[in-house]
Amino acid sequence: FRIATTSILSVSAMTKDDCPPFLGHDYAFLSIESIGRCTYLMLASQEERDIWLTTISKLLTDRVVYGSESSSLPPEATNSKLLDVDSPAHEFMHDSSMWDCRKRRIYNCGTFSFRSDRTNNDSNNPTVLAQRALEKAVQTMSDESISSRRYFLKLVSSFKTIQIKSLESEHHKLAFFLNLYHTMVLHAYLILGPPSTSLRFISLFKDVAYQVGDDIMSLAELEHCILRSQMSLPSSFLSRFVIPKSHYSCHLQISDYRINFALNCGSISTPAQVLVYSPDKLDGQLDDATRLALVETTSYQHGGRDVVITLPKVCQWYEQDFGKPDEAVALLEPYFREEVRERLQSCWQSEINAFDMSRIWIRYEDFSFACRALTLREHQHLWNGRYVRGSANSLPTNRVFLYELNGSVSS
Repeated sequence: FRIATTSILSVSAMTKDDCPPFLGHDYAFLSIESIGRCTYLMLASQEERDIWLTTISKLLTDRVVYGSESSSLPPEATNSKLLDVDSPAHEFMHDSSMWDCRKRRIYNCGTFSFRSDRTNNDSNNPTVLAQRALEKAVQTMSDESISSRRYFLKLVSSFKTIQIKSLESEHHKLAFFLNLYHTMVLHAYLILGPPSTSLRFISLFKDVAYQVGDDIMSLAELEHCILRSQMSLPSSFLSRFVIPKSHYSCHLQISDYRINFALNCGSISTPAQVLVYSPDKLDGQLDDATRLALVETTSYQHGGRDVVITLPKVCQWYEQDFGKPDEAVALLEPYFREEVRERLQSCWQSEINAFDMSRIWIRYEDFSFACRALTLREHQHLWNGRYVRGSANSLPTNRVFLYELNGSVSS
């Protein structure tokens, strides 16, 4: 085992409260911090630790000490390319000896947790931590400073000590896991870069994992075994052999078709923005995410009496989440752009309160596995998901067509 001295950001003696407990032994510990992780040395005595501390500190004085909280970063130290990382795989990924990782590599390995933090504060509140982590992940993608990236890598290490059981409701769990999912996506793209092919995409989502509380989960497991655990399997038969079959006690107990649109892997076929989800705003935010996805991807063609609608590929992959074709159109229509909705009005049969599907053709947009980084979208409360029945001269009656816009009713 070795550490390149050029990759060290700082070295410090660990306090007694931070050290692992060894009853009957007076070991001393040293923390050596690099950009991707902390390495801990256990020494026989404080005197031996101080010798190591003095020696390493002297080495660091011969060059610029990057990332120290007590010193400002020089301009030439803001680009991460100046860091000499001895082994990128070892620096940013962890093959744990505590877990059966299989092919998964743990990415939130910036610091080690010797004790579970059971204090009741924002630092170990799962909801607050996931929100902060996603905000910082988005910022870090565009901020190349070493201090920013090191802060993010240390922050996501805190997921190892949280108590998932403390999440109060399914709304809290859904908001937490959506924010965690997008944080992991951006973390993977920060370290490895966005995938550009389907094979690399599948490999990345199966390999990238976090330790969360008392378990580890890959991106694929988080999506299919936790967030989509109560939802349909992919319609493609072969896909069912690719998705993981792991079981997690923390999996969601609810099924909501809007989760399909809230999950954003960063593909150029999906919106470039994600929301930071909050339990008290979750319903409106899920509507906002659904509307954003459908407004950007749904298109139509009108020829004669027929209407051809092109929907996102996810609507085909998980078609059972949306029901039969007429049910899917009725379910998603309120989220479409106004011109699409107007075209669909000509196909509405008021006598049976349903669409005439003999005049509506559904196609699905091709999905691209080329991905890019995501940015944050602020929830503007313009779309709160509360539909009201009503009638207007230009709209059919006896169906849900109107939605509340900033407290007022608008078509």
